[in-house]
Amino acid sequence: MSEKRDYRKITKASVRYQDQPVCLRIGGDKELEVRKEGDDYYLVEPDRVEEGKLKDCQGALPLLNGAHVVIGRQELSSECLDLPDSISRQHLLIKREFDMIYLFDLHSKNGSFLAG
Repeated sequence: MSEKRDYRKITKASVRYQDQPVCLRIGGDKELEVRKEGDDYYLVEPDRVEEGKLKDCQGALPLLNGAHVVIGRQELSSECLDLPDSISRQHLLIKREFDMIYLFDLHSKNGSFLAG
């Protein structure tokens, strides 16, 4: 069971990664986290985390430096994540540049939200 968080709607946001995961909610109720493991960053579902660490990298979507990922039902990324029908075909763009995570909602129907 995930803890209750305060979310704000994303239109365009950048987040500097600190020691805490970046918590997202997309499509109304789907929760995701950007987590750092060693020098690598991953987009994961919260149930893939145990005692603050990834259980394993299966089901985790790597976020490579300088690359971007589009989360949505139509994208290849959805094969790594269990996405409900409330997610748009192209819902959220995530771009990583070193320790900066950029988030862009792609005019999704049900919105994208960032905790904090």
